[in-house]
Amino acid sequence: MARGADARGDRGPDAAPSPEGACDAAQFIALLRSLKIWAGNPSFQELARRSGLARSTLADALSLNRRGLPRLEVVTALLTACGVTGRESASWQRTWRALQDAEDRRPVRHPAEPADGSSGAGSATAPAQLPRFLLDFTGREEELTALRRLFAEAGALTAGGMVVISAMTGAGGVGKTSLALHLAHEVRERYLDGQLFVNLRGTSRTPLRTGEALTQFLISLGVPHEAVPEGDDSKSALFRSMLAPRRMLIVLDDARDAAQVRGLIPGAGPHAVLITSRSRLPTLESTHRVALDVMEQDEARELLGRLVGEERLRDEPEATRDILRSCAGLPLAIRIIAGRLIAAPTMGLRTLSGLLADQNRRLDELEIEDQAVRASFGAGHDLLNAEQAQVFRLLGLWTGPAVGPLAAAALCGRPMRWTQSVLGQLSALHLLGTTQPECYALHDLLRLFAAERAEQDEPSDARAAALHRLLAWYHSAAAAATRALNPEAQLPPVDSFGAAELVPVFDTAEAALLWYEGERANLVAAVRQAAEAELHSLSWRLAKTLWAFFNLRKYWDDWEETARLGLAAARAGADLEGEAVMLNSLGVLAHDLHRFDDMEASCRAALEIQRRRGDRRAIATALGNLSVAYRKLGRLEDAYENQLQTLAFFVELGDTYNEGATRLNLVRILRDLHRPAEALEQCLRSLAVFRDLGNTYAQGAALNTAAATCLQLGEHQQAIDYVTEALSIRSATNDQHGQARSLDTLGQILRELGREEEARAHWTRSLGLFTELNDPYAATLRARLGS
Repeated sequence: MARGADARGDRGPDAAPSPEGACDAAQFIALLRSLKIWAGNPSFQELARRSGLARSTLADALSLNRRGLPRLEVVTALLTACGVTGRESASWQRTWRALQDAEDRRPVRHPAEPADGSSGAGSATAPAQLPRFLLDFTGREEELTALRRLFAEAGALTAGGMVVISAMTGAGGVGKTSLALHLAHEVRERYLDGQLFVNLRGTSRTPLRTGEALTQFLISLGVPHEAVPEGDDSKSALFRSMLAPRRMLIVLDDARDAAQVRGLIPGAGPHAVLITSRSRLPTLESTHRVALDVMEQDEARELLGRLVGEERLRDEPEATRDILRSCAGLPLAIRIIAGRLIAAPTMGLRTLSGLLADQNRRLDELEIEDQAVRASFGAGHDLLNAEQAQVFRLLGLWTGPAVGPLAAAALCGRPMRWTQSVLGQLSALHLLGTTQPECYALHDLLRLFAAERAEQDEPSDARAAALHRLLAWYHSAAAAATRALNPEAQLPPVDSFGAAELVPVFDTAEAALLWYEGERANLVAAVRQAAEAELHSLSWRLAKTLWAFFNLRKYWDDWEETARLGLAAARAGADLEGEAVMLNSLGVLAHDLHRFDDMEASCRAALEIQRRRGDRRAIATALGNLSVAYRKLGRLEDAYENQLQTLAFFVELGDTYNEGATRLNLVRILRDLHRPAEALEQCLRSLAVFRDLGNTYAQGAALNTAAATCLQLGEHQQAIDYVTEALSIRSATNDQHGQARSLDTLGQILRELGREEEARAHWTRSLGLFTELNDPYAATLRARLGS
């Protein structure tokens, strides 16, 4: 690649590109175009004003469609407009003169003559079939850098007779053709025997046959129509023979598959082939592939600004962000929006943003004249076989950010291996993206399209059954993970979805945590979608099941959102059990967030409901949580009486785990009542229960509480032993909140022993964890460390 393709290099972000070094006319013009970046990326209108050039003159000077160099006075005016003066300007002018001298000395060659001077058959005019150059092309710098590097290295490849093939693949509307043509215009001057272009119509109902494309190419190369041979093999052989002595660039747009393009690729010679396709073309050999995704937000905004004018976007920044969010980075959608704004110059961006906000109408709004996002997606959908199309449509029912093979299999009601294969096929056609291995996602606009087609093509009962299977799978999988985290957890029953073998198995708590972390966003979405679909019971039961994970990892926002969704769903379904369970969950959350008045209100409401229901275990749970709220509010005697009642309930019920948890809560009250000896006795009884049950998470809590109690008793070494064991357990189980608590306790013990420096080191580590978890206790530690 000639110097200047990546103009900034190591010269600093404010330096203009330099033309020094070997380059040809096309590269010189490409450098001129890149000067806009260093001039603050002005519009052509602004650049024309600064340079005093007509817009048409400026556009022509910067167009890689032109043959030869622009006039020197035009180049000089543009340099001045971009702030390039002095030595830099002189360097540009020297390069221009050197290139012009070389052009003047170049021998005149018949356009159809082979580049090596040998005689060749062909028309009197070299084909130049590239569609027009897009001056508003934006972004794709990473992809362009890779492609430019490929063409920079093409000399070595073509010298050995190898054809350079590059395929741009991606979903409909993602900008494959724009990228291919942008690159083709950049490099076209290197292929003086011409450029061939064909739209293969791969996504249409009647794709262009390979033989038809070959006929077009042969006629373009000068073969009379009556001399074109019959049969694809004969046409392909003649095509390869005619190209052998030439140097040509071939663009094959919208290829359906590898079979359609193989016969259109030269056999050998210094040629380049650019292909665009929605397929990844996995069987096309010796091909450099560039997979295009949607644009990043900054690129999308730059494109819209170039199309409609930066001033219009600056006037309504919030509406601009909303519009770009609705377009989801799809270049086709952005160009359609730009077209609508250009067609209606008085339309405010806020008005258009409001129209796009309605998801049920968004695809209707993304249409103008012959461009439509729905039509683009529809062309890809029509390529699918019946099984692929149904899976694609059903995936549109799911509003979560991603889906794995097990969840998708439950959604489709099909075996996992079958579903996995179809997901891979949809991914190969760029109808599904991959967020990580074995995890798939629909682009936002594609999901709207898939949901729309599902509503049209899938019966309503089939859609409802599919969604229920998926949400029931998430509940079943979450229940399995929660049991691995806490075998004693009291979980609500799960719905059957007809394929128990799809539920993941978790052998360890670590494996369950890893699954939970990966699926967290999907699980929140599942609670929300169950509520929206009026699957009231499923919504609150799933929210209840997630409590163990949220309590362990302290994802406060997700915890609150799912609990409130579950509460609303339970109330909508007139489900008193669900209402009380969700109130209880919100009460525990309020405790962790130090909102103790809220905790009391939630726990009191839950207790009243459970008393009406007459469920003794549920009454005990609500009573115990209300006791914790009383303690935090300073009502220690009320807290103590309630906790004793709670303990009696669980002993009577034979619920040993909750008996241990209640004794642990009792310890904290007894310590506040300055009865540490009684508190330690209750703590050790609680620890014994958890050890008998093998519950390591609860053991860590009991050991840390024992350490704090021993500290109150002045038994410092015993306190250190307990807290060290607690810290070891909590580290092994990756209990970050528990580690933070134990580090805090250890710091308090060490300070009482006069080991201030060690204490502060442990508090600093504790503060880091509490801050990461966004725990309000972090403020207490900051104040302590500050003092």
